[in-house]
Amino acid sequence: MARSTDPQTERIDLEKEFLDQRTAGKRKADSRNLGKRSISVRIGGHEYRIRSDADEEWLQRVAASVDDAMRRIRKHTGTVDSLDVAILTSLNLARELLQLRETGAAGAGSKPEALRELIELVESELPADASS
Repeated sequence: MARSTDPQTERIDLEKEFLDQRTAGKRKADSRNLGKRSISVRIGGHEYRIRSDADEEWLQRVAASVDDAMRRIRKHTGTVDSLDVAILTSLNLARELLQLRETGAAGAGSKPEALRELIELVESELPADASS
């Protein structure tokens, strides 16, 4: 976009460009969420709303599996901190997944969408600043 030498016009051009970029970003985010609905799941005593196009019953089973894995880790390690339990659980689940992939177990690695959903569930248990 060509910039004007008039400061007022240049400011308006910059504001328009900024708004155009925000609108484009929102349209892109909206298109990714098309067909997805918000599903409530309970993990570790907390309720989470997950946007997904997956079957709700299946997603509830996935959440129950994550909840059960976290409960086992908490009991086995005596760890109290939720972040530590979530990290240990995600490591354990990732280890199990890699073992299944490496041994070529039936169905392992053949459902990338299911894996993505499971990863989203584990990540939703982590605080926002834990990803860095």
